[in-house]
Amino acid sequence: ETYPVKLDGVSVADLETLLGVLYPSDFSKSTATTVDEWTSVLALATKWSFTTIRTLAIGELFPLASPVDKIVVGRQYDIPEWLQDAYIAICERPEALTKKEGERLGLDEVIRISQLRQDVRTSAVLLERGEIQTFVGAIAPPIQKAPFSTSESADGPEIVEVRSH
Repeated sequence: ETYPVKLDGVSVADLETLLGVLYPSDFSKSTATTVDEWTSVLALATKWSFTTIRTLAIGELFPLASPVDKIVVGRQYDIPEWLQDAYIAICERPEALTKKEGERLGLDEVIRISQLRQDVRTSAVLLERGEIQTFVGAIAPPIQKAPFSTSESADGPEIVEVRSH
């Protein structure tokens, strides 16, 4: 008779990936090749205290993972050495976080990254008001002004000198 082992919270795919790492058919390469596969190996190795496999998964994940992956996985599986370089990479890149990245990171992390990016940009370059208006105008068009009033001309407000006797 067969007596299946039931592992709560472990998918068949995750277990197969871990077993492929533990017992590879070709010892020169692993069956895990993607960020998702190595993350599942890391999850189970951490859960079951497989220290050597955990170290292997961390080493294999590092070159494959994006900065966002490194923050998410680094926080979830306690890999603090990944965090600083990942934050720096996100702060240095010209593009903002995408919606998908924001959803993966969560609100607190997005706010933390937004503040870091703001701090980096503020300290690195102080833009002239006209340059800032150009950036803001791209996402928020200027407000239309009312026609000039009687006390205002195209050259600016009229200056009136008041003298008392």
